Amino acid sequence: MSTLGRGSSFTLCLLFYWLGTGCNQLSLERAEIKSTPPSPEQVSLRSKLEQLLFDDISSRAASEAGFVGAQAQHLALSEALAQSVDLTLIRPDQKMIFAALTNPLTHRTQTDEGHQLAMISKLSHRLEKLNRERRSLNDIDPKIFAKVGESPANQQQFLNLVQQAIAIQARTNPFQLDYASLPSLLVKTFHLPSNSAFFYQAQDASIRVAVDTLPRLTFAEAEIVAFMTGLPGQHFFKQLRPKPRLFPLHIEANETAMILLLLELANAFEYYRVDYSQAVRLDYLRLHTVQQLKAYQPKMVLGEFLGLLRDTNFDPARLTQAFDAVDETATLHRLTAEAFFSLESQFDQSAQALPKSVLRATIADIIPILRLPLNTATSFD
Repeated sequence: MSTLGRGSSFTLCLLFYWLGTGCNQLSLERAEIKSTPPSPEQVSLRSKLEQLLFDDISSRAASEAGFVGAQAQHLALSEALAQSVDLTLIRPDQKMIFAALTNPLTHRTQTDEGHQLAMISKLSHRLEKLNRERRSLNDIDPKIFAKVGESPANQQQFLNLVQQAIAIQARTNPFQLDYASLPSLLVKTFHLPSNSAFFYQAQDASIRVAVDTLPRLTFAEAEIVAFMTGLPGQHFFKQLRPKPRLFPLHIEANETAMILLLLELANAFEYYRVDYSQAVRLDYLRLHTVQQLKAYQPKMVLGEFLGLLRDTNFDPARLTQAFDAVDETATLHRLTAEAFFSLESQFDQSAQALPKSVLRATIADIIPILRLPLNTATSFD
């Protein structure tokens, strides 16, 4: 990491030299300009070069083998940037990145009691709200929630329904996201042991549905699989992730939080305002909320967890699997909860009541911020 301030292109060095700076052993050392003040054009060019240098050093750090966004790595990067870049000339988003690199909250893995109690209260109120919305729905034909079962024909039908739901989302694109540059999305089964009923695999741009869990899924969940792991979910966010990825754990949490927010905002569009569709979405939102509650309450036992989700259509074995998974990903769940409330706060009123143009514009403004820690004070300056 000590070489982060070096190794920038020779062209950059020559340009800085032209602006009154020297280049010694490929590191940038500023020289005092004793002549007349620089022209606006020179200041503009100098700013652009400083911004390019900031991006270059950051990209080199993130691409180093073993970079995981640890506190020591962030500290070394912030020191390299401070030594090599004029931080008064960088872009606003770069200033936010630099602030996050040095903010202790970025690396908070354990919360103090006051913060923990506040988050438990917020999540409990959110769960009550979701429960009320679920109870307000009309009686739904139980056949809608029929399990896929062991039949190969039924399982193939489920995979086809996932593919159809993706196609509808891509065609209607209610959130007006940029799907044009995305690679083709495949839907496949997964035959190895997995803690997830379904997940996205970025390497081959595919949705994987675990074969050991597939029989216990309901046909109504095909829309959820398509939404959360396909469009507008992980396929969109993971394929278009901006670089450098300096905060990988936060990015994962932020993207999950954003997908959960979109899942809730879907009710603003008539296509999704169907009782069975709302019921399935609300069940998933409730499940994630209870998992987040468990992340803040590690002593929560399985009985308590199941009691908070007693009126869902999830198979008990899947709920047990979801309960067990929290212990391995508690930090990620806590960061996701904090990111969700940060994202939700960006809407001036109930998001579902906003004009669609305002809703879409707010979402578009939020997406670039997802590469920053949302549990720090630097995120929405």
